[in-house]
Amino acid sequence: MLALATTVGAFHGSTPASNHSVTPAVQTQATEKAVFYAHVDNAPLAPPVAPSPMSILPASSRAGFICIMWDESRSTPSHLNPNDLNVNSGAGGIFQFLPWIWQAGANELGITTQFANEASVTEQFEVASWYYVRNSGFYPEWSGDNC
Repeated sequence: MLALATTVGAFHGSTPASNHSVTPAVQTQATEKAVFYAHVDNAPLAPPVAPSPMSILPASSRAGFICIMWDESRSTPSHLNPNDLNVNSGAGGIFQFLPWIWQAGANELGITTQFANEASVTEQFEVASWYYVRNSGFYPEWSGDNC
């Protein structure tokens, strides 16, 4: 505690032996800073950030997929709606895959999730990317989206 008081005093031009007293608020601030910096200095390196699901998509198609995501499920890259479900058609997920379209693509990739709206975000992007590459574009799966 003496080291902390000395450090606090050094910030305010006083030492523990001087006539200047350290207020409790200043001492609390100094303690919080000392604890913070001790934590930062000893903290392990942060794990690498997981890549965005958008990186799964072919780069040249990302703008089109952003449009499709919005048109189909009102998703954006920063706010995804992976569990969205159209109760009338059964289409689900970010890209609103019809069940039979989802199952065909998912089976090709070894994804066992039966419905798109139950699949992970990564699985949904993988299937969307697979269809885009297989079809050389957005047709026929998303031909009505005007994207």
